[in-house]
Amino acid sequence: MNKLIEQVKAEIHYRGYSDRTGKSYCAHLLKLSHYFNKPLDSITDDELNAFFKDPVIRTLSRASQGNPPEK
Repeated sequence: MNKLIEQVKAEIHYRGYSDRTGKSYCAHLLKLSHYFNKPLDSITDDELNAFFKDPVIRTLSRASQGNPPEK
């Protein structure tokens, strides 16, 4: 497993979160790494910002995207 993911896993355990929470966090980090097709430590702030702003990634409702509901 990726070194950064191992560190996150250890930190989650240290803080007393459940194993399920740790697995969820690590799975999302792995998906992020696969999305960019590169190691987590090489993903830039600009790439992360673009990722989180993408409505498809965020699966936002139309109202959350600033669009009125369809009639």
